Amino acid sequence: MALASDCSATYAIREGSRFASLHSSTSLAPATTAQIQNVVTQNLFMPNAVSIAVGVYYGGGNAINGEVGIGLTWNQQVNIPFFKNQSLAMNVATYRWITR
Repeated sequence: MALASDCSATYAIREGSRFASLHSSTSLAPATTAQIQNVVTQNLFMPNAVSIAVGVYYGGGNAINGEVGIGLTWNQQVNIPFFKNQSLAMNVATYRWITR
């Protein structure tokens, strides 16, 4: 499940970074941080994941030729037979240039 959650998280933040790079403050339809976080969470499929947090970061301003970064952190519950249930702290991040 941890690998599936990691793949899902990577896909979700890439979708969010694509959305953010096309909807900067200089575009015709600028997006808020909450809208970008919503795009990420709508694309997540993370069974047994808890404490999910999405962060949106801008480098060089929220404008053309700037950079947008999205980070996602969560705790993944790992169930192994005959062992006590464990939790792994996991995170993924992606960055993209703002084009609009």
